Amino acid sequence: MLTTSEAEQQGAVGPQAGPGIVPIVHPPALAASLPPAAPRTGTTISAAPTGPREYISTPYQPPPTGGSGPSIHPSRVAAMAPPPPPTGNTRPREEEPQEPVKRQRVVVEKLAFGQLYNEIDWLSLNPHPITLQVQLPTSTEKPEWTSILNGSILSLENVPVNTLFSSIRERIKSALNADLPISRMRIEYEGRVMNNGSSLASVNIGEGDLVSMTLKKK
Repeated sequence: MLTTSEAEQQGAVGPQAGPGIVPIVHPPALAASLPPAAPRTGTTISAAPTGPREYISTPYQPPPTGGSGPSIHPSRVAAMAPPPPPTGNTRPREEEPQEPVKRQRVVVEKLAFGQLYNEIDWLSLNPHPITLQVQLPTSTEKPEWTSILNGSILSLENVPVNTLFSSIRERIKSALNADLPISRMRIEYEGRVMNNGSSLASVNIGEGDLVSMTLKKK
């Protein structure tokens, strides 16, 4: 057993230790007892902080053909493929001209003989223009009239049913392109002479109906 003086000499206890108290002496640390390591030559130690490793994504590689996975039909693969680039000099496709849509002609059924729709009702039943047929007379009064007033039928297109018979006479003169006095034209329908101030709708003239033109005497 060490005395107090011997323990103070070994540094195990300070002068504050009381008399008769023997301190426990701990053995020196293992690291302190080891000889100092010799420095390494040719080695560089970096003190820079190291962060987490950067994640590098790997592109998806399709499974090799002929494996056990599901297969895609060749037609579907061809549909999914992008179209090939155009080759050579290509010109834009010219659009074909479309024919105008022809209006369907509607013939309205008329009332019994001697009965007529009123003018407003006939206008509502025939909202679109009609084609009016005109029976021309036969006249040899003038040589220039012989070729046009030969009993043929003249068709007047796109005639609204609210057109007055006075305008019908003007259209006949314009269509014939002849020196024919309008004052001598007389329009008849179903055996009755039409008044110039009356309209086609007032006598229920519709699609394809026929009126007659005669010449008044001088």
